[in-house]
Amino acid sequence: MRKIQTVADWLDLHDAKREDQKLKARYEADVKQRPADERGYVWSEYSAEYALIWEPTYVRRTNKVVARAHKYGVRVPPKPTDSSGNDNWEWSLVGSDWILTNSAQERLNQEIKDEARQNEDEFRKRVTLVVSLAAFILALVSLIMKGKQPDPCPKNYYRNEQGECVFALLKKSTPQQSTTVAPSVLPTKPSPTKPKP
Repeated sequence: MRKIQTVADWLDLHDAKREDQKLKARYEADVKQRPADERGYVWSEYSAEYALIWEPTYVRRTNKVVARAHKYGVRVPPKPTDSSGNDNWEWSLVGSDWILTNSAQERLNQEIKDEARQNEDEFRKRVTLVVSLAAFILALVSLIMKGKQPDPCPKNYYRNEQGECVFALLKKSTPQQSTTVAPSVLPTKPSPTKPKP
């Protein structure tokens, strides 16, 4: 599980909190046993152990913030040339590395958020432009294709004045032919006025 960096960081933080609680319990027990005039100096005995617990976590957190700053193009303040530190950096006693101060880390995190938001806005604008262009092209293609659709009338058919498909080889019937009915087709029904013989 420790091969996954996020899991490893979470486990290290959990271990550091547990070790910190043990250290505080020992410190409080030691303070109660010391005379009142020595209690102010007790922490100096525990400060190195406290640094051993927390400074590796601070170094990792600083490295993460610096990596994110480089990813988004945020300028990281330069490290000091001597070990005295400055407003942005302080020297780690345990890890022999530089750690960002709280104020510098907060400022960098804010700049990273602003830059990430700006990058997301630019990405959204580009996606919107691409989608709009694709929709325009599809609409244009559908209009062009609609005008070039083949006539659904089969071969040897044409469209009459009403827009129907009509077979081209049929003779046109005159209105008189269509209304007259052949005598052989008429029904032979007795008329109600004539009595049956």
